Amino acid sequence: MNPMRSTFALALFFSFAACGGGGGKGSSDPPSEPNSPPSIGVPAGLSGTSPSFGLTVPTGETRTLLFTASDPDGDLLQWQVAANGASLLSSGVSYSAPSFGTAFQIQLAVTTAPAAVNLSILVEDPDGAASAIDVRVVRSGAPVITGITPTSAFTTQAQAVTVTGSALQLGGAVATNVSFDGVQGNNTTIVSDTTITTNTPTSAALGETVVSVANVFGTTSLPAQAFRVHAFPPSLFATDTQLDAGAASSLVLARNRDVVAAAWLEGASLVYRVSNDRGQNWGAPFTVSGAEAASEPSLSIEDAEVMLAWIGDGTSVWVRRSTNGGSAWEAAQRVDPVSPVTEARRPRLAQSGARRHLVWLSGTTSLGTARVRAVASTNGGLTWSSPQLVSDGGQNQANHQVECDGEFVWVLCEDERIAPRAAWAVRSTDGGTTWLPGLRLNSPATSASSPVLTTSANRLFAAWVQNGGLFLTTSADRGATWATTIVELQGAQLGSVSEPVAVCDANQAVFAYIVAGNLVRTSRFTVAGASVQQASVDAATTVSASPVIAQSGNYVFVAWREGDVGSGAARTQFAVSVNGAGAFAAPTGFGDGTAAQSLPVLGVEGAHLFLGWLDARGATSGVFCNRTEF
Repeated sequence: MNPMRSTFALALFFSFAACGGGGGKGSSDPPSEPNSPPSIGVPAGLSGTSPSFGLTVPTGETRTLLFTASDPDGDLLQWQVAANGASLLSSGVSYSAPSFGTAFQIQLAVTTAPAAVNLSILVEDPDGAASAIDVRVVRSGAPVITGITPTSAFTTQAQAVTVTGSALQLGGAVATNVSFDGVQGNNTTIVSDTTITTNTPTSAALGETVVSVANVFGTTSLPAQAFRVHAFPPSLFATDTQLDAGAASSLVLARNRDVVAAAWLEGASLVYRVSNDRGQNWGAPFTVSGAEAASEPSLSIEDAEVMLAWIGDGTSVWVRRSTNGGSAWEAAQRVDPVSPVTEARRPRLAQSGARRHLVWLSGTTSLGTARVRAVASTNGGLTWSSPQLVSDGGQNQANHQVECDGEFVWVLCEDERIAPRAAWAVRSTDGGTTWLPGLRLNSPATSASSPVLTTSANRLFAAWVQNGGLFLTTSADRGATWATTIVELQGAQLGSVSEPVAVCDANQAVFAYIVAGNLVRTSRFTVAGASVQQASVDAATTVSASPVIAQSGNYVFVAWREGDVGSGAARTQFAVSVNGAGAFAAPTGFGDGTAAQSLPVLGVEGAHLFLGWLDARGATSGVFCNRTEF
């Protein structure tokens, strides 16, 4: 057992002699008597040796622990205990401290679940001589497992997963392992009493898989349907599913574990549908917009909270929310100023907990009045703040991206206040109430375009196209400062870069993009060592466009349109990497139609892949989708 620090308690209750009169002790003062520290006696049944002890008591039992102390000088003794209050409660431990005398009792009550607490027990005399011991009390019982993320993996390709629960560590008293249908995971790390990380075994069989956690006190499992193993390479269903009623455009998608939400335009109306079982079954379509002609939808979902934003009649900004996945919708809200009438476009949503942020472009580029505006909500979109400009420098802004984390909000956009056009980063530290001055990220005397922003924890990754290549800088402190070194993710040697998109975690960012109009490539920037690794996703010479990227654990998926839409040859394709974008498997087409396909969207959870796209197989363009099976 690793003992808790007890030394801090030695400073408690020291008695200091008061200084009086005009001076201290003279040389004629008699020497002070030696003061010996007390000694502590522990109850029977504790393991270990002084100063570190341990005790394991089942959750259903009670116990009284009597500690004793003796002092060679016969001084009055005082007891003190240092411990975490929450751990005391969960472990059923109670006592009365400070306490005086030669004995000290600790009571252990019945507990509802396994737990552990570390106690630092101190006894001292009035002159400050003291002794201390550490006691770890473990209330034993089987560990608890409450969830696993992601909820699927490929059968032959290890996936990094995080298991949540409780009593997984018990203060270091146990070693808990994770198994999949009885086969233990690899590289297992017990992060805390509530979290374990591990890699799935490559021998896992297809289908539903029982995930279990076990230690010396027992085993607990999730239901079999909580985790699934899929074939690799991914296998799609033979027949596509059509979601719309015809004349569809502007498809957007959001996914949260088993929930897949899709929205698109049918003519001038915005339509929404949701599936709660990974795309197997779909709810009835619902028209979200009103009398206005809707365009440019933006969609976000977190748990059951769904948010949709769109442009109305080219001049208004609307938002609407559902708190139950889309079964019912609250009234739509207009969040832009009603007057004067101003051109509006490109709405973008971001959310973190109960906070919501909506950013759009207001004004006319040809008149030099295009500016980024933002509104914020602190109550899940129930109400919204007044709109405000984001770092208005008096010149056009364009192609903005928005991310948020708690009270921190970031916008990356093109800005013309400094010639040539800059990649301009702006942040708010108070939930969008105020915006701090912005910062140019790209190299001086170079023009930046197509900015892309992605964030994980405190780290930001910002990239843009410059001189035909793709460049990156990062911030490790939530955008307070940015690295002075600009990293080349992809040069222009193979052709100009276009349409970059990005995903990230705390350790790396992955960017997918088109090179020379026909090559699909990725660049992986790893924080450790600040290294860049490029990979070819598709090298076909036909035109490529509309890349999208998604990441789940160490799996990275890229989809795009391959071929020309006008000639009817356009097809959507995807490729997957199982090593964090180090390399990609051969591209795979999807969809059972023979007409032009475009605008692919991705929804990924572990190894489960949901794909949507626009398809011209009917008399009008339609929304079609497919997904992986076991």
